Amino acid sequence: MSASRLIRILISLAIIIGAIVVLYPRIFSEIRSNGTINARVVTVQAPISGTILRDLPDVGSLVDDGALLTRITDDSESQGLVSSLTVERDFLTARISALEERLSEAVTMSDVLDRRVARYGESLLENLAYRAREATARREYWQALLEERASTVKRNKDLVAKGAITAVRLEEARSQLSQAREEINRAQADIDRFDQELKSAKSGVFISDGQNDVPYSQQRLDELEIRKSDLKLELAETRGRLTAIGEQLGVEGPRAERRQLATVRSPLKGIVWRRMASANLEVTRNNDLLKILDCSTVFAEIAISEETAETLNVGDPVTVRLQGSATYYRAEVREIRGTRSVTPGFEYAAAPPLLKKDEVLLVAGFSSDDVYAQPESFCGVGRRAEVTIESKSAAASGAN
Repeated sequence: MSASRLIRILISLAIIIGAIVVLYPRIFSEIRSNGTINARVVTVQAPISGTILRDLPDVGSLVDDGALLTRITDDSESQGLVSSLTVERDFLTARISALEERLSEAVTMSDVLDRRVARYGESLLENLAYRAREATARREYWQALLEERASTVKRNKDLVAKGAITAVRLEEARSQLSQAREEINRAQADIDRFDQELKSAKSGVFISDGQNDVPYSQQRLDELEIRKSDLKLELAETRGRLTAIGEQLGVEGPRAERRQLATVRSPLKGIVWRRMASANLEVTRNNDLLKILDCSTVFAEIAISEETAETLNVGDPVTVRLQGSATYYRAEVREIRGTRSVTPGFEYAAAPPLLKKDEVLLVAGFSSDDVYAQPESFCGVGRRAEVTIESKSAAASGAN
């Protein structure tokens, strides 16, 4: 055998052995090409309501942790409160004027009714005193007439006994005597009644026909006194409220003059994924401003069979390659989720691959030093990925 032929044979054996060493782990590994590159998205919201003063970074821009994103100014809340307090102050001022006017009218009417009641009382007392004197005079008149008629009865008795007059004349005289007694009793009853009414009237209670308490003017006067008390109480409460409003305006007025300003900063290092606001735009509190892609923990999601999942553990190594790229990235199993698992409460940039029957979702985490080198590529999020799951024996052979 010539030396050249021996060299060719040795070279061929070396190539074959090298190919076996390189391809052996891949022959016994599972390759899945329907993976998706994904990453977490963080939403930045407006901390206050107001106007955006500075334009937000463009989509694809790289922002550092704590970097200034924008500023928002807001004076609507303080100004609105001041306006509301001013309106209430003006309303209370007008109300106080109206209450004072109504109270003044009530006082004037009360004075008028008070004088009217006083005149009524004086007139009633005079009238009762006059009627009492009139009843007394009537009693004295009938008393004198009683004595005269008693004498007539006595005289007629003597004349009847002598036969000078008939018994009819005696009965007439007796009837007139009885009438005088009744008139005296009636006059005395009137005197007693007028005396009682006079005493009651002096104490403020008027008793007469059709009236058993006080006159209408006195009733209106009592109502006005109650109304005056209510007006005074309401006036005091309104003045107290006006004082409190004035003190509050003294605090809120200067505060409203200072425009409220909020600075919005990035909560992490990442790439602007979406922008939902711009400069000079009015926003309300908790409005979404932009979404930042967190490329610090990029991961690949891939559908695998449940049989393959049984052979894997969290932390096992896998290899990830983007479609169309010749670069392989070392990664490790981070999660294995079944079809019925609840999706974690995070927001992700890409939708996970659809799972078929008897498949589970493999999440492989990996990191690359150049994920921020080209922000406009968004660290490959959303791209298709090929994931190679090495067998235990292949992994051991590769390690050796």
